[in-house]
Formats: sequence, C-alpha cells, structure tokens
Amino acid sequence: MSSEWSSIVSTLAEDDSSNGALKTPHKQSDGPLRYAYIRLAFEHLRVRAGMSDLHFHDLRHEAISRLFEKGLNIVEVSAISGHRELKMLQRYTHLRAVDLVARLG
Repeated sequence: MSSEWSSIVSTLAEDDSSNGALKTPHKQSDGPLRYAYIRLAFEHLRVRAGMSDLHFHDLRHEAISRLFEKGLNIVEVSAISGHRELKMLQRYTHLRAVDLVARLG
C-alpha cells in the first residue's frame, strides 16, 4: 500500500470513528473479523476516498508484489498467499531491470 493510500485510509478511519461506522468490528466472540465487515469497511473507505477504480483484490496484488520486492522467493510467497500454482503467482513478480542489476551486485 502506498504511503498516500495509507494516509488516506488512516484519516478516513479516524473521521469515521466519531459516527461509529468503523468503531465496532463484527467479530465472532474472540475470533477474526468477519469477511463481510472487512469488505464493507473497505467499500466505505474506497467511496469516501473517491477511488472508484480500486478493488479489494488490488490489495492482495499489492501485498504479494511487496513481498517479492522485499526479496522473498516464489516458494515463500506461495506459502503466504496460498497460491498452489506458481504460474498464477508469476503475474505478481513485476521484474524490473534495476532490481535485477542491484541483486547481481
């Protein structure tokens, strides 16, 4: 997530806490947040930020791309992302010549 988007989300989340829109997460006792709540919160923030072309799946793509940028290999990223086929995961690698040169030293 870019610092710009992170800043927007933080600001909107702070603003929303006053009216309760994001104040009470819908949890199953002490379990994880429900998918529906996360999805609704994302949609609410996306609309408030005026980013109609941003989709929830874009966040997954961004996270996986960042793991590659941090130097994790395809097997490690696959274990984190849950991709079973490496061919599907390759679409996130975005190899850049500058990065390859830097790795070669």
